[in-house]
Amino acid sequence: MLLNIKEAACAMNGEYRGSGEKTIAGMFTDSRESFEGGMFFALPGERVNGHVFVAEMNEKGFPCVVSDKRFFTGENILVKNTERALGDLARWWREKHAAGTKVVAVTGSVGKTTTKDMIGEVLSSTYNTYVPKGNKNSTIGLPTTVVRLVPSYEYAVFELGSSDFGEISYLSNIVHPSVSVITCIGSSHLEHFHTRDNIRKEKYGILDGQEKGGYVILDGDSDADYAMREKLTDYKPVYCGFSERCDFRITTDYKNDKRDENLFRRNDFKVTNRSRTYDVHIYVPGNHMAKNATYAFAAGVLNGVDPEIAATALGRYVPYGDRLRTYMKDGVIVIADCYNASPESMKAALEVLERFGRSRKIAVLGDMLELGDNSESLHEEIALSAEFHADIIIYVGYYANVFSDACRAKRVKCFDLDQKSEAAEYIKGLLAPGDVVLFKASRGVGLEKIIKEAGL
Repeated sequence: MLLNIKEAACAMNGEYRGSGEKTIAGMFTDSRESFEGGMFFALPGERVNGHVFVAEMNEKGFPCVVSDKRFFTGENILVKNTERALGDLARWWREKHAAGTKVVAVTGSVGKTTTKDMIGEVLSSTYNTYVPKGNKNSTIGLPTTVVRLVPSYEYAVFELGSSDFGEISYLSNIVHPSVSVITCIGSSHLEHFHTRDNIRKEKYGILDGQEKGGYVILDGDSDADYAMREKLTDYKPVYCGFSERCDFRITTDYKNDKRDENLFRRNDFKVTNRSRTYDVHIYVPGNHMAKNATYAFAAGVLNGVDPEIAATALGRYVPYGDRLRTYMKDGVIVIADCYNASPESMKAALEVLERFGRSRKIAVLGDMLELGDNSESLHEEIALSAEFHADIIIYVGYYANVFSDACRAKRVKCFDLDQKSEAAEYIKGLLAPGDVVLFKASRGVGLEKIIKEAGL
């Protein structure tokens, strides 16, 4: 990003107060991530208000700071709302400097980052494609990635997340997708949205910034989402899933219970589209991962990628972070899926655990956060599912007693949130070669610390 400072001020509807013509080489929102030529956005954070660093950033000689008028100290662009100014700049950049780049946008309750990265693999097989690393999907994270678009990118894949009403629509109007993907509608963020209908309405806000006549890729196994096709008259709905009604239909049969380090991770399935069937092989287990891959397969094919090339590209996908990362350690198969958790993703992970045949199956689980008034009942529901899929359950977190009471077989060992070291020691003494152990919880629980302390 190379941008004249006055041009940037105009794009943000801000007032530039400075000493002349300067060029911005990019932007940053965290003072610890500063770089030469960067423009600092002073954002009000949950813990620290970025405006406290305005004077420091000016003194260090950065070309400009975007801030509220009350914190003017030197080379500043003054705006009413720094977060919205960031979005305004990203929207302007997209429209002026990357208008020719086609965007595939992904949202949904679960699987957004995985699907985004899989789509990136497929499109990159044929086109020059930009795919942001990680899950920069918020009203702050997404704009910082959009401004990295350059005209040479033929495609870009962005992930749109939300924690409040209207955010998906807002982000969609920044990226202007030509194709949208809604992975599924689940229970994530019920604390904020209260009902699944509200969650669905929020996710479908992705269409607000999309071109009319574009494709919308949806969950064909959901009756509610399939019924939406009658309302999507301005778009082309395309359905993916296991149902016979799907445009891209998945068929699969898990038989991989071997100990070979590649075979136990390999996920083989077929995708049928327009009477033609294609073999797909990905190295991450689970029916839900097969569906994420099929969303990506569809996105690629609908954008001109040869189906055989798309299928091959999916085999190169590698999970980012602890998203169903599956590996072998000292004869124990470890499934690390502790980046986040919802009832839907928890059940999916437990189903992956069950597929390991005769092995002793151990589920190390923790709290699912942001479920609001439904938290206790949803944790009870997962307890019953865990009892069905796992031989031994270890629970870490606030809802340990709920889990223990719900499991009729009483096979639960419970630990409080501050007993992670004790839990790790217990797991170390329990595991034996041939076992399969799943770690699954919301990121705030910190199960990755237990994995590390247990030597896994």
